[in-house]
Amino acid sequence: MGLPPEIPGSMGRSYLTKSGKRPKFVEEGTTLIDTSQKAARKFVYVDGEWKLVRGALGCYSAIAKKQETDVWAEDCYGKTIDDGEAGVDDTEVIKSALNSLTSGRTWKERVVLVGDFIVNDKISVPSYTILDLGQAKIKAADGLNKTLIACESVEHVEIHGGHLDGNKGNQTADVVRVIHLNDSKYVGVYGVTVENAKDRAIAISHGLYNIVAFCTVRNSGFGANDHSIMVWSDDKTVIRHHKVLFNRIENHVGGNAIDNSACGVLFEGNSMFNIKSGRGFNNDSGSYIKIVNNTVENNEDGGGIGIVNTGYASAKNIISNNNKVINVKGVGFSVRANLYDIENVVSINDQVLTASERGFVIYADGANISNVRLAHPYAEKTGTSDAMRAGIRLKANAGYTLSNVTIIDPQLFDKGNGGMNYGIELTGSGTINKILIRDGTGEDTVTAALYNDVTGTLSNCLLYTSDAADDGESVDLGGRRII
Repeated sequence: MGLPPEIPGSMGRSYLTKSGKRPKFVEEGTTLIDTSQKAARKFVYVDGEWKLVRGALGCYSAIAKKQETDVWAEDCYGKTIDDGEAGVDDTEVIKSALNSLTSGRTWKERVVLVGDFIVNDKISVPSYTILDLGQAKIKAADGLNKTLIACESVEHVEIHGGHLDGNKGNQTADVVRVIHLNDSKYVGVYGVTVENAKDRAIAISHGLYNIVAFCTVRNSGFGANDHSIMVWSDDKTVIRHHKVLFNRIENHVGGNAIDNSACGVLFEGNSMFNIKSGRGFNNDSGSYIKIVNNTVENNEDGGGIGIVNTGYASAKNIISNNNKVINVKGVGFSVRANLYDIENVVSINDQVLTASERGFVIYADGANISNVRLAHPYAEKTGTSDAMRAGIRLKANAGYTLSNVTIIDPQLFDKGNGGMNYGIELTGSGTINKILIRDGTGEDTVTAALYNDVTGTLSNCLLYTSDAADDGESVDLGGRRII
């Protein structure tokens, strides 16, 4: 096998060796290294000809790379898949890399993107694909007005790393998602940074067993229904088994930082900071939900964590554990039934440190609520303005019932010079019954440990601590017996 004076390169071009500095031949007969360039060029012998390999990054099936004026895609052997002009043909080259993968495969193949790309059409990721964006930045072109990266009715897909810019200031359509997992299963989005999404930064619709984890979302949202991370399904009878884990959301504006309207979803370890509007976390009509170890901090308007029901279906079996809400305008932790009933809600060790309205609210607004358990709820007012009116509020509107509520060991503190008006407040013109409050702790700066303003029906309610229970006596939150 001789060395030709002219070695065919990628993209249909010829690679000419420099005079007097012929490529060094490696004796295995499959690789050439040209040391005449500042950056060594490597060639492999494939199908009877030499192919230029542009700096392999590791194990992949295809790579799309953008450098200076060129954008191109190659397979793992250095064979050109597609090429074009940088900034003009970026989208088509990326699509060509994805479409070059083995048809009908049942194993995952990896596509690597390297460089800063401008995308002017939706990128659809096929089944059994790993899309590695760790060395890529992708920006939505002006007027894209559609989803940037989509997984539609696919399975077994992974998207890793990278920086995605939704370019929301230059989109005119209302629905412009950056990443959308639609009716797909076993799809994971890991460690991606998304900025400037107009609608949803990352959305899961329907599907099964999808994961969004360790992602960062910044400066996303535009209108009242725009959420940074959204999980949604119109069928509230299917347990989805989705997971939203250890994501960070900053400077969200519009809807809610994280919004869920699906059943069977775990939300764990997520952090929502500097929310401009909307709740930090909102569960609307989702059943079989776990909300664990999440933090909402500095929300300018909208509250912390909400379990609500505004018109989709009844919600039940919701567990909230060890979440923290810090310095929010509105209610820290709320359970509010608007149009459909809510039942079986458990809150354990949740904390609210300064909320402008109330720490915890259980509110039968336009529907009924039953079987709520608050174990060790902690509410603390640390400021002197925008008083936290009550540590815990129970309310039922006329025609609706709030029943079977157990509050165990409430920790209600006012460290803001009298800002918390009431420890526990009962109010409303509806029916409140079967309420048990026990073993509470508070401070004297709370104006009233218990405040009853119910104008409807209040029955079968007991406030006591364990040391007085044996005597059949009741006490207030400061340990004083009440008659």
